[in-house]
Amino acid sequence: MGDILKSIDLIFHFQLFEINQTPVTLSSVFMFLLIFIIFFVSSRLLDKLLLRKFLTRMQVDEGKAFTMARITHYLIMISGTIVAFQFVGIDLSGLAVIFGLLSVGIGFGLQNVTSNFISGIILLLERPIKIGDRVTVGGTEGDVTAIKIRSKTK
Repeated sequence: MGDILKSIDLIFHFQLFEINQTPVTLSSVFMFLLIFIIFFVSSRLLDKLLLRKFLTRMQVDEGKAFTMARITHYLIMISGTIVAFQFVGIDLSGLAVIFGLLSVGIGFGLQNVTSNFISGIILLLERPIKIGDRVTVGGTEGDVTAIKIRSKTK
C-alpha cells in the first residue's frame, strides 16, 4: 500500500514544465482547475440566487439585471483566473511582458474575435438590443434570449 501511495505522489509531483522558475506539476494543474471551477460555480450561483432574484425583487429591468449579472460573471472569472495562477505559484507580473508582445501578434490574427468581444460589451452596456427583442437579420428572424461576450442567441 505504501508503494502505491509513493507512486501516486511521484506522479502528482512530476514536473511537467517550468514557468518563470516555477515548476508546474500535475497537482498544481489540478489545483488551478479546481480553483477555476470553484470561481465559475460561485459566479453562476451568485448569478442565479443573488443577482437575478434580488434584482427581480427590486423591480430592475430584465435587460439591466442580465447586464449586471454578465459583467459580474466576467469580473469574478478574471479574479478567479488571477487567484488560481497566484495560488499555484505562477507570478503573472513576470509574464506581462511576454503576453504584451504576444498580444500584438494575436491582435492582428484575431481582429474579428476582438471585434465581436467589444461588440458584445457594447451591446451589454448600451443595450440597443435587449433580451426579449425580436430581430431580423437578412432573412432570419428570431427572439434575443441571451447576449454573450462574443455572440447573441436568438
